[in-house]
Amino acid sequence: MAMALDRSLALWRGLPGESAEQIRNQVIRALAMTARDGRVPGHRNEVSLRKLPSHSDGRGTVLYLPPGPERAVTEAVAELRAGQRNPYEILEAAGILVVGSTGSHAQGVVLSGGSHCDVLLQARGESSVITKSVSKRGTSGGVDGLHRHRNEAEWLDLMARRSALFPRLRLVEESAESYAFEMQFFPAYSAAELVFQRRISGARLAEILIRVYEELRSSLYCRPPVLSSRPDPDASYVAKIRRRLELTNATVQGAGTPLGAVLGAGRLRVNGRPCPPLRDLLATVETDPFWQPVIRPRGIHACHGDLILEDILVGPGPAHEVMLIDPNPYNQHGLLDLAKTMLSLWVGYEFVYFDFFDVAVEIEGSGDDVSVEVVVDAEEFQKEYAEAADRLMRYARTELAGILGLPRAAFDRLVRMAAALTALAIPAFHLIRHNRPDRALAFFALGMLHASYALADEFPQ
Repeated sequence: MAMALDRSLALWRGLPGESAEQIRNQVIRALAMTARDGRVPGHRNEVSLRKLPSHSDGRGTVLYLPPGPERAVTEAVAELRAGQRNPYEILEAAGILVVGSTGSHAQGVVLSGGSHCDVLLQARGESSVITKSVSKRGTSGGVDGLHRHRNEAEWLDLMARRSALFPRLRLVEESAESYAFEMQFFPAYSAAELVFQRRISGARLAEILIRVYEELRSSLYCRPPVLSSRPDPDASYVAKIRRRLELTNATVQGAGTPLGAVLGAGRLRVNGRPCPPLRDLLATVETDPFWQPVIRPRGIHACHGDLILEDILVGPGPAHEVMLIDPNPYNQHGLLDLAKTMLSLWVGYEFVYFDFFDVAVEIEGSGDDVSVEVVVDAEEFQKEYAEAADRLMRYARTELAGILGLPRAAFDRLVRMAAALTALAIPAFHLIRHNRPDRALAFFALGMLHASYALADEFPQ
């Protein structure tokens, strides 16, 4: 899940120890030096990856430089120095992308990875490739790691031949230690990054999403699921949450940590709102007939399966060509696509993933009564997300309700519960794989908050 190029938004927010202005000046110097030395994009008709000064562990910023005329680079430098336009827009007009490197690698740039895989961007002559690799050891070797990524490679190999929405698989490599596959790199930012870069509005985002869903409706939802070699071992999404919760509990080892206290709370409040204990919530949605369209969707069909905004890459220019990455073949119903999109728009996946949040826990009395506050400090972007959510759901109520098997009268309520459940399924990744208990806590708390709204048939204000 999620493969951001520039999750830190370095040109706006800077990096630890370096201001945004310092990063922008580094970009200007690097491009000016590249042009002066005759190593401009297109000089040898090949892609290059230019590293800016970085931290000792390899973390920092890299410029993706495609083949192109020297004039484009010199004009970008001049515009960046003038400081009159959005720096991301200036660079992308010349085909240049800002890429956040999360570690050093001799062969390329390590990107912010997904659930269990390592993601590497490499220049290969005139083009570039993404390699996703997963270890066969430890937690990465199981259902959510190795098996899922094998399925993803098989899914892409088939589906990319049928639809231009997906990147083409190029190579699969397997050893005793790991499994890896290589696919073409689509040089573009995600839909979420474009919002946070202040380059598309909520209305424009909604237009892009509706176009994506129209394409999915005509090319995937009318097809049977792609058969995968390794079927999903979880009988339902509730079973998935319970299985991953066991992994999370084993890692936090009791109530001695904020996350452990929240997971074990008998009485939980999130942002001042009472929420049911997780065990009661899961029992309710599993047994109440009202929630069955969410827990056991009617019929199955091909779908992307993980359609957060970070998995929707949007090309530059007015055409906004789209590429969908990181499908999850375990999911076989379009409701999971919409639930994941609303995980972004309603629950705020990227606000947590991009670190625009703070989370605090207060434990009262014997520890059974726990309060969580999740604060997002990004009102400008929240407004754009809210507008996109409103427009997308108006479309979905009319055009997707029948396909997804959801009654229109309860459509929003059922979709909100589905989105909440997807939030409750991801804390284990952020805790175990990424060592970010604060993100895991935020996702769990927000999942419980939105589930409580769905249970009460209320809309958050």
